[in-house]
Amino acid sequence: YPAAYWTVSSQKDIKDFFDCRLQTWYIMAAASPKDVIILLDISGSMTGLRLEIGKKLIEFILDTLTDNDFFNILTFSNQVNYLLHNESDYIDTFIQAGKTNKQKFKKALESYKNTSQQARLTIPLTKVFKLFEKRNLVRSGCNKMIMIITDGHADDVDPIFKTYNPDKRIRVFSFKIGRDMTDPSEIKKLACDNNGEYYHVVTLTDINEHVYEYIPVLSRPMALAGVR
Repeated sequence: YPAAYWTVSSQKDIKDFFDCRLQTWYIMAAASPKDVIILLDISGSMTGLRLEIGKKLIEFILDTLTDNDFFNILTFSNQVNYLLHNESDYIDTFIQAGKTNKQKFKKALESYKNTSQQARLTIPLTKVFKLFEKRNLVRSGCNKMIMIITDGHADDVDPIFKTYNPDKRIRVFSFKIGRDMTDPSEIKKLACDNNGEYYHVVTLTDINEHVYEYIPVLSRPMALAGVR
């Protein structure tokens, strides 16, 4: 990729994992800067492999962010907390996606094991939309995104979106985790109604391709603008 052959080391123990879709020049050319809030479901049903898939998915998402992007991660069940809730500098704000900050969040994710209660999306979504409304925060000010990682249903959140996102300026991407065949229509509708997309991640091997699929969605407004 992109359709060009090149030579790699002949040593059998060295594998070539280079993927230019992770390179800054590729991501910045495909999509303009973005403000991203990631919501991770930590309800009781997300225990075990599902939580591990969700954590690994977030790590891949962080790898697609550049220094021009800003983000934060919240966990939710029947309550909502920032992933780094013990550090005031990482609460109620957007964090620049530099290498140090991304590593800090990845380290916190590695050790995260707690799952309990039942997931409710109304509380975290309200909190996130109010965060986007704050005008005194440093951020990119360009694309706005919410990424929801869950294995469950989306409860009645239509009133929240009608109140805080009537113009659909904030895109929603939803990732359903797990192999079970529960009806995904609610969580899928949530994304499709808000200029985003829905993805079903069953195993760890599914993560690689699904993560990168959100970038072409963000590139559509740039393509439609007709500006070289």
